[in-house]
Amino acid sequence: MNRRALSVCVAGVLVLAPDVAGQNVAGGLQPAGSDSARIAGIVVTTDETPQPVRRAIVELSGGPLALSLNAITNDEGQFEIADVPAGRFTISASRASYVTIAHGASAPGRAGVPLVVEAGQRVTGIRLLLARGAAIAGTVRDTDGEPMPGAVVGLAKRSGANRVTLPLTVAADDRGGYRLFGLAAGEYFVVARTPFQSGAVSQLQVASSEEIDRALRELARGGRGGGNLKQPRPAAASERAVAMSPVWHPSATSSEDAAPISLRAGEERTGADITMQLLRVTTLEGTVALSGGHDWPANVSVSLYPATVGVVAPVLLESPSRENGGRFRYGSVTPGTYFVVAQTLSAGIASQLAATPAMRGAGPRVLTTSGPRRPL
Repeated sequence: MNRRALSVCVAGVLVLAPDVAGQNVAGGLQPAGSDSARIAGIVVTTDETPQPVRRAIVELSGGPLALSLNAITNDEGQFEIADVPAGRFTISASRASYVTIAHGASAPGRAGVPLVVEAGQRVTGIRLLLARGAAIAGTVRDTDGEPMPGAVVGLAKRSGANRVTLPLTVAADDRGGYRLFGLAAGEYFVVARTPFQSGAVSQLQVASSEEIDRALRELARGGRGGGNLKQPRPAAASERAVAMSPVWHPSATSSEDAAPISLRAGEERTGADITMQLLRVTTLEGTVALSGGHDWPANVSVSLYPATVGVVAPVLLESPSRENGGRFRYGSVTPGTYFVVAQTLSAGIASQLAATPAMRGAGPRVLTTSGPRRPL
């Protein structure tokens, strides 16, 4: 069965390739006829002396097309799309390491001009631009200064007073190196985090030097050093609860303190190195209180939102319920400002409740945990 399916696929490719004459059609192909139009043009760079871009992908979408029509440029940057129905379309070009510019626009991010095609028309002279993408490269190291393979590095841009995280991320290689490329000219913020920080992060206990020496002495006497491994030992007063914090280039643990990196078109910025850091964390506890003597509703939840992006996600340790008197508890909370919101789902309608430690009121509350946001 598998061999037969494979032979059918190969035969399909051999038959279709000559028909499209180098055109890679993604979908929406219209039957050829006198009413079908053709679009031809060239893709060039935005350099002072424009250069043709070979192997760029040109996409035509919109109008009556259910799916886009695509073509690939030749060595001279030229393309042609056949069997185009009449309509109003969007056309653009793309290629890895380049930045797409909308048709009719002069720079990335600006509005383009739609392409109107009449039935049977041959549209020529279409000129699509691609800007050479910039890149940011560097090395991520752990708290001991060693390369950190697998660290996730991402970008953010400024939007008003806020930082907006971009979907572009890369993983550091075996030497801790990373490279983010294909970036438009502008100002960026770089943040690195450990792979397991895509969600919540469990806190760690850092023992004091005295406790380490005591454990070593116990091992020397033939003991186990760490005590009974089956029974977790309570943290000593001298221990510190810590978590690996996301770090913004060059060494900030908060996006508010991050330093921007300004890039020109096509610029290669190297040396954007980041060293990961441990931050002291704490536990945040509170109570959801109901006013007016209402019965305790079902499905009550409490959410803790950091006021800034790129901080360690707190871990929910206990949810409020009738049995525990509405108590909630979060762990791995780093110093900073948080919004606390309690909600319940009743009769299919979500509503906000009072939600601050031992306080009542409407809407989200703002809490600031104590402690410096600096590495230990």
